[in-house]
Amino acid sequence: MLAAVEEIGIGDVAAAEQLADVVERASLDGRPADGTTSIESDKALMRAILCRTGAADMLVDASRAVELEGPGSGWRNVALWLLANARLLSGDLDGADGSLADAVAAAAAGHNAGTLQVALGQRALLAIDRGDWSAAAAFAREAGTVVASAHLDGYQITACTAAALARIAVHRGDIRAATDELTRAVTLRPQLTATLPWLNVLALMGLARAHLAISDPGGAQTLLAQARDVIRLRPDLGTLPAQVVALQAELNTRPIGLAGASSLTAAELRVLQFLPLYLSFKEIGERLDVKASTVQTHAVAIYGKLGASSRGEAVDLAIAARLLEAPANWETTSHHAWDAKRLEG
Repeated sequence: MLAAVEEIGIGDVAAAEQLADVVERASLDGRPADGTTSIESDKALMRAILCRTGAADMLVDASRAVELEGPGSGWRNVALWLLANARLLSGDLDGADGSLADAVAAAAAGHNAGTLQVALGQRALLAIDRGDWSAAAAFAREAGTVVASAHLDGYQITACTAAALARIAVHRGDIRAATDELTRAVTLRPQLTATLPWLNVLALMGLARAHLAISDPGGAQTLLAQARDVIRLRPDLGTLPAQVVALQAELNTRPIGLAGASSLTAAELRVLQFLPLYLSFKEIGERLDVKASTVQTHAVAIYGKLGASSRGEAVDLAIAARLLEAPANWETTSHHAWDAKRLEG
């Protein structure tokens, strides 16, 4: 169970599903060592998280998990959060917000920072949809404080909070703050997979709306394409697929313009992380379990979107765009030292 949660957290669909199947086949008398009340609860929680059999089943499984993880359980906050999202997929927005409030209270009492910030971030997005910007700002501000204090930067579950903070910044006219939030969110995108399909589609739509708000339809297009990739693996996500279609229809009315850093795909972002290392495309491919030609294709796309003419220049530009951190030994004054090493592939 705990290993599955770890794989879900980094977005590894195949590993998460394999471990979830182990949980599903398991039997156990007594209370599991992971802190849940029973193996039945483990199974209900895992089914709801992965949502492999659809939104209606997620509601059943999440409701069962809440029933099994009663007051005082360390997993109750997670069960309530899952119930909130199952209600959200069914279109019950008021019920979803109520369950999110319950999840916030349980997570705060149990000192579960991850559930606390994501539930607050989602409450902020719901408040934005209602036009209640004051409540949205309060929720998002609290969520952002939790992210910072608990050192959750870089974790998949912070994407909704980033989307909410970006949209609120645009609303108050602070485009630079919005851009900063969206830049940080770019590095999360390789993790936004079908391991948490409902949450990640919600986050991708929230981020896409923020990109539209700062007049970056190209970035929004990339995010919606990624949301559709998740939906292809998990087609029964209740109301979410129709929302993606509606947002795409709105986007189709906007000119896309030139590509940029925000239009890097999840696959390109994974390759980008390896470009500062002194590795050939073949070596990068071995680490990512893809062909060297695939790495080269992604690298060329990265160069084009960043406006670079070489690998070293692409790394410099990615560092400047805060998509990468400069390695300790990186020659920041010039990319020519890199290119002189003849490691262009």
